[in-house]
Amino acid sequence: MIVEGLVIPIALYAGKKIIDVIAEGVSKGHAPIVDQAGNVGYITPQNGRMVVDQTFTASPYVESETVFGNLYIPDTVSPLLLGDELALVVVVEEQTEQVWVFPTFVETGYEITLPHGFYSFFVLLLDSDVEDLMDAEILAIGFPSDFDLSDIDELTLEDQDDVWDLLIFEPLPVSYGGPYFLDFLLLDTLENPDFPNFLWELFL
Repeated sequence: MIVEGLVIPIALYAGKKIIDVIAEGVSKGHAPIVDQAGNVGYITPQNGRMVVDQTFTASPYVESETVFGNLYIPDTVSPLLLGDELALVVVVEEQTEQVWVFPTFVETGYEITLPHGFYSFFVLLLDSDVEDLMDAEILAIGFPSDFDLSDIDELTLEDQDDVWDLLIFEPLPVSYGGPYFLDFLLLDTLENPDFPNFLWELFL
């Protein structure tokens, strides 16, 4: 199952408490970042992007790099958007099982400073018009693309099966030579039977 890499870190390492903290923060107009231990920080947008600096993710005494993430919406997903969606970024350090979850802007993306390691990255696009965020419909799940999507004005997927050749599912090394730039391609959950359709399904 392709989304096992997402389900396992959220359900096993992080747990529902992260979702509860995120939901409470967003409901108050904040942009919280939460780790798997329940530690909470708050992100301040800079130049239109969500920016997570090193003060929350890494000791100042360890080597770190900045990772930029941009979200790209294909034509199969864009008709679903009403403007009240919540995009959650999930970052997993695979060796230490460290997890960070935080909201980001769909239009302008995010940047995060991470210590050197091997990371998996995901984006969950949620319908936030619910009383309990755990009941939110997952409209799309984003994975890093193996291609630079920044010069594409409109992303059209003529064959849904072709998309798997565009994506990266293996952990990515973050080491010397940054910054890193990731383009996330968001896939419609209704077009992919293996994808969960609601947030609570990640915790079964």
